[in-house]
Amino acid sequence: MEELALYNQMVAAIARCVEIDEADFIRTRAGKLEAYARIRDDRETQRKFAELRLRAAQRIGQLSRELETAQGERTDLPVNDDRKLTKEETLDRAGLNDRTARRYEELSGPREQEAMHICAAATDAYFTNLGDDEMPTFDGLKSAVRSALKETFGEPLKRERKAREPDLLVHFLYSANYHARHANFDPPILAQEVMEEFAKDEANACRAFIPLLERFIEELKRRFAHVD
Repeated sequence: MEELALYNQMVAAIARCVEIDEADFIRTRAGKLEAYARIRDDRETQRKFAELRLRAAQRIGQLSRELETAQGERTDLPVNDDRKLTKEETLDRAGLNDRTARRYEELSGPREQEAMHICAAATDAYFTNLGDDEMPTFDGLKSAVRSALKETFGEPLKRERKAREPDLLVHFLYSANYHARHANFDPPILAQEVMEEFAKDEANACRAFIPLLERFIEELKRRFAHVD
């Protein structure tokens, strides 16, 4: 009963959040409670707090999406300075990067009123219809929201973009170059910053990158004898 009361309080708190850092605080707290329930092998409580973690992430996405048109005011500047925080600055102050915010925005859908109602209904249905042995996941909720929006509005229109040839070599070597130039670069510490819902994606991306990098090195050795 105590955990149910806390669950209800946190659901209400998520709905009241008007700042990203408020929602992120709840997301972090829910994640810790979820981990504690996992240790106790209390699956029902684990599911509730996993749901709360995702609902808080969705709320972050909603607030982040609104930052595209309405930025928060700077609180660290003189009163007569009306400069607004950029979206990047607002996210940074909450401890989030742009990539994480965009992924959370995928859970929130468009800002139109009808779309918001559809996303809310799809979210509730997703959590309600989970099987007894299923745990709510980021990908599961994202799929539920996308399916509901597609069923109502059809396939989203794709924006036409001008073809641009990316500098693949620069992108490919960025990570290796960063490591080479930063003596204090510590991968284990960096791994501590990865959020649980993204851990699988990040691990898979790194696994795919390793053989590509090895092939790149071998080709350099073949072409240039002095490369060790």
